[in-house]
Amino acid sequence: MNSYLALHFVHSSGLCHTHPPNVRSPPLISIAHPPANPKLPLSNMATWHSHLNRILPPLSSIIGLLAVGGGIQSLLDPLAFSTTLGVPLSTTSNTSEALPFISFIGARNLSSGITVLALLYTGQRKAVGTLFMCGIVTAMLDAWICAKYGGTEGKAVGHAVMGMAFGAVGAGIFLSLR
Repeated sequence: MNSYLALHFVHSSGLCHTHPPNVRSPPLISIAHPPANPKLPLSNMATWHSHLNRILPPLSSIIGLLAVGGGIQSLLDPLAFSTTLGVPLSTTSNTSEALPFISFIGARNLSSGITVLALLYTGQRKAVGTLFMCGIVTAMLDAWICAKYGGTEGKAVGHAVMGMAFGAVGAGIFLSLR
């Protein structure tokens, strides 16, 4: 941030070296207000950083809360979560051998969400950014598994797009804190 504070140093004689002899110097500190010109260009970098720092922390909190909610849903109703995940189980009963694996995915999501929220609570935003950037690998593998095992149409693309979005949020957090 540029400062418009102008400092004038006064010699011990009370005269300022920039003024003619016998002319009193200005006060020790004078404040010049910024020009009132609305067309004064603002620093794009400062504006960019301020927007990122205002938008990304709440967005990160929402992502963490959604991960916690999805994790809880998968633990309570793994059959319904399998459809949300994109690889719906063909059974209508809660006795499928695949249900524990869906619950493992939910446990992963739950712990990831709690990790994000804990890091944000302790002020470790750069770590959240790093976690989101590394989460691209998880999302891409989810997309690959969804496509490989004939998941619901569009779910593989959804995993990939969300992974890239989370990665972009992570990169934004990481770069805004430099």
